[in-house]
Amino acid sequence: MAGVASSTRVGYCYDPRMGGHENLSYDHPEQPARITTIFSELETSGCTSRMIFLPAREVSEDEVALVHSRNVWERVNEIECKVYSAFHVLEAYFAILRSTLCLYFRRLQR
Repeated sequence: MAGVASSTRVGYCYDPRMGGHENLSYDHPEQPARITTIFSELETSGCTSRMIFLPAREVSEDEVALVHSRNVWERVNEIECKVYSAFHVLEAYFAILRSTLCLYFRRLQR
């Protein structure tokens, strides 16, 4: 390529957790199979061995704002809080359920 030094390197960022990014909109391009297939092809072809690995990290609000409105950042944080809260409720529910089931099974064993 004209104008590109031979020492120019390409980096890639991949984390298996990326396969868990599933969009509820079926026509959205970001689906787990897409990212895992692309990465698999890059590895199989030997491309990743010629690239610089960039470890995944959390994105900053300013980085998100480069390609999305600030509203997107706020909505994601709201969803994260709701999910975190729901997990705590479910955790408490399952703790009660487990203790109830243990008592039930103990009664059956006697």
